[in-house]
Amino acid sequence: MQDRLKCRIAVFERYKSEAWEFVKFIENNDKYGISTNGNVIQENVQSFIVHFPREKTPKHINITMEAIRCTGKKDKNGKLIFEEDIVKRIKLKNGNISIGKVIYCEDEARYKILISDNDKYSYKDYTKIVNLYDVAYHLEIIGNTYENPELLEENQ
Repeated sequence: MQDRLKCRIAVFERYKSEAWEFVKFIENNDKYGISTNGNVIQENVQSFIVHFPREKTPKHINITMEAIRCTGKKDKNGKLIFEEDIVKRIKLKNGNISIGKVIYCEDEARYKILISDNDKYSYKDYTKIVNLYDVAYHLEIIGNTYENPELLEENQ
């Protein structure tokens, strides 16, 4: 249960354009916390800085942080699975490889995986959504949507 309380903190910056760019992950440590509404709170010298989600950050602010929640489950190699992780599974029936992205489904209050089941190892048109807890032990983390977005694109 302790693993469900863990999170990654993703740092984003925007420069002259209004588009946010992923910069890095920060390990969740004592200088960072998460508020009840999901904002990242950063301890500063004598105060705290509240980082709002990218879509709610005022235009004059060029850096923000977002909490990426841990699912509490591990992949087949023992690595914790987080939201926005890209996972791979091999179907035991036919050996087909499928990839998917871990998401949190707010209306069902559970983690799910958007899965693509075609032979081209493509995420372009996912064909189903599966519950993470039903397949977690068959999964392998191969990246995340911030550092490896190309894994979700169809290989040429």
